[in-house]
Amino acid sequence: MNEEPQQQNVEQLKAQLDELVVNVRNEAIVQTANLYILGRQALLAGLGLGALTLEAAQAFLVRAVERGEIAEADAEAALARMREEGMVKTDQGSAGAASLTDQAAVALADSVSTILRSLRLHSTDQ
Repeated sequence: MNEEPQQQNVEQLKAQLDELVVNVRNEAIVQTANLYILGRQALLAGLGLGALTLEAAQAFLVRAVERGEIAEADAEAALARMREEGMVKTDQGSAGAASLTDQAAVALADSVSTILRSLRLHSTDQ
């Protein structure tokens, strides 16, 4: 008779652990999605800032050419140089963002694995 309540307790604990594992998994998915969104927004903000900076520089150079302060050829060369430098920095920023996202994904996977190991739910063959 005493074994039946123990069996019920064991089943309840298993159900609670299953629910906990699902909650941890769901939280990991949500945090990964949030990290992706944050990285994407940062990358887009950087690209937008670069475009605005280039437009402001172009407007400044056009005004300088109109006032006769610099030659038109010099302004075009300066703009071309800025565009080229901007493309190089954009490529570097994209690579850096991808690297940061990869590092965050590894850190998140390690955290989830640590949580599962601490709950003794993670087997070495998974």
